[in-house]
Amino acid sequence: MKRVIISAVLLFIIISGSSVGCYIVYSRTNRIESEIIRLINIKKSGDKEKAEVLSSELEKNWEREKFILEILVSDEKLTVLDGEIAKLHPLISEDSDEAEAEAESVYRQLEYIRRTELPLWYNII
Repeated sequence: MKRVIISAVLLFIIISGSSVGCYIVYSRTNRIESEIIRLINIKKSGDKEKAEVLSSELEKNWEREKFILEILVSDEKLTVLDGEIAKLHPLISEDSDEAEAEAESVYRQLEYIRRTELPLWYNII
């Protein structure tokens, strides 16, 4: 009977840990995605100064979120995303047309991370 109880407790801990990990990945990527969407909208409106401030805030927030995501997500995916986010601020400062494309690339990379890291039915099968 003790083995059954211990097994049930271990199973509960594993499922709880996985659920918490999924929630963390989902919420952290959503936060960065919402900032990217705001940055794209501000860039399209033409407010360069506000876009520069938002891009520097995005970099700071990304460093904080990346620290936590590194525990749960493979390093290859985060390295690519880290490089793309680092390119955003200089592109926005230069008022480059590539800034919107780079921001959309970051957005798509975040979607990719969420889609591949969460246990959705098409990831399991």
